Amino acid sequence: MSAGRGNVQDIIRSLIKLAITFTVLYTIRTILLALPGIAISIPNIPITFTMIVNSVLGVLMMAVMLRFGHAITPTLRGTSIPSPVTGVIANLVYLAAIWIAYISFYPLVNGVLPNYIWLYSLVLFMIAVLPIGRVSMSFYRSIDKLTELVSKRMVKPRVRTDERCPFCGSALEPNAKFCTNCGAKIR
Repeated sequence: MSAGRGNVQDIIRSLIKLAITFTVLYTIRTILLALPGIAISIPNIPITFTMIVNSVLGVLMMAVMLRFGHAITPTLRGTSIPSPVTGVIANLVYLAAIWIAYISFYPLVNGVLPNYIWLYSLVLFMIAVLPIGRVSMSFYRSIDKLTELVSKRMVKPRVRTDERCPFCGSALEPNAKFCTNCGAKIR
């Protein structure tokens, strides 16, 4: 087995592990939120047990996502995937962790400090600026490479009309060894 193929299998294995972990955590969350009395507030504090469950599981999900990011980044670097793409993937993983934090803690922050929820959103946005900037700059720096790659796949090479098959007279492709029309050997 080649090193590139082993790395792809490691990436797939990591993605499956991530999916299973999130499924288990979501199942635990669903069970906990179905418990009787979970929506009751703590006395004299505008916090419910639901908010606490969401926050604790959010921390666990963020930890899993960050661990996944740290584990998959070296594996991605060992593949034939260009380094700008691996950087984009790693930064998207970190953005996913920030998004998980945002949705996990939003109810708690909104319950405790409803007048300052804008500040919470601003702080999380400021944290997300760095990975967003890295992804944007990676795309900007590699726009010529991406354009060349896409154009190579979309534009077929032209057939040279100056060379013709000596047997059937059909136009030949550049450096053709056989005629695409009659199959005759050219050179």
